Amino acid sequence: MTERQLIEDHIPELAEIVGEARKLTPQEYKDWRSFVLNSATEKTRGFTERVLLLIEQCLQEEKCA
Repeated sequence: MTERQLIEDHIPELAEIVGEARKLTPQEYKDWRSFVLNSATEKTRGFTERVLLLIEQCLQEEKCA
């Protein structure tokens, strides 16, 4: 399974994460992001960073809309 397939297969879960992230203050989001990155293993860190970037892009697009 490719990284893209993995993300596509989990769009509902990612949308739920974005929805929950919307409720966080900037500091709460920063703390949560740090927690997630610190919880990632060396093997999964790159993927985790890419997923977080995707989430942040969704949040940014909402602010601009």
